[in-house]
Amino acid sequence: MQTMDEKPAAPKVKVTGLNDNLDFLGTPLHVQTESLELPEARIVTQVFSKGRILFSRKSGIPPEIRLSGDPEPIRALMRSQHSSVLGEIADKQKRIQAKP
Repeated sequence: MQTMDEKPAAPKVKVTGLNDNLDFLGTPLHVQTESLELPEARIVTQVFSKGRILFSRKSGIPPEIRLSGDPEPIRALMRSQHSSVLGEIADKQKRIQAKP
């Protein structure tokens, strides 16, 4: 039971993660993005090679988005961050391949 002094809990928003497998100069990579609630609401994108984390990017989820209860803005933030990391990997590969 909630008392007058307690704040209501933030609505739980279920958002499915994003996953991609790609090849980076002959090395298979797995890129995974997910939304985490604890210890604070954030989006985490990790790049794995053979089960080891090579890179991680974390960004906060603004309270107005998290508290809205609408999963679509969270999905949009996840897609944006996931695409950004994939783009950085592709750009890095192109720069390496372009070197004489």
